[in-house]
Amino acid sequence: MKYEPISHHNNTEIAWLMMPFGVKHEDTNWELIDIVQATMSTLSKSDQDALSGIFYERKTYQELASDIGIKAKSHAWRKVNSATQNLKKALLKNQDFIDMMGEKYEL
Repeated sequence: MKYEPISHHNNTEIAWLMMPFGVKHEDTNWELIDIVQATMSTLSKSDQDALSGIFYERKTYQELASDIGIKAKSHAWRKVNSATQNLKKALLKNQDFIDMMGEKYEL
């Protein structure tokens, strides 16, 4: 079966990269994980907190809203969406990421 990240629950490629346990992989691409982690560290603290809360700590949007001082879970969702877009922009500026993933995803 070919890995098609867009077809899984309407998530983006970036969202799937950040869900290490969402799909079983035979070979873990540690170089790609390192690139994503290094790129995440260049984001603002609030973007890092939002992405870490949802994708690594597996918090609900309600929990995230409370943790980062946002009143409504819909605002937390918007923050995560914005942070995901910021991560995508940063990854697309990373030549190592482009070299590794560019052909597969036509970047």
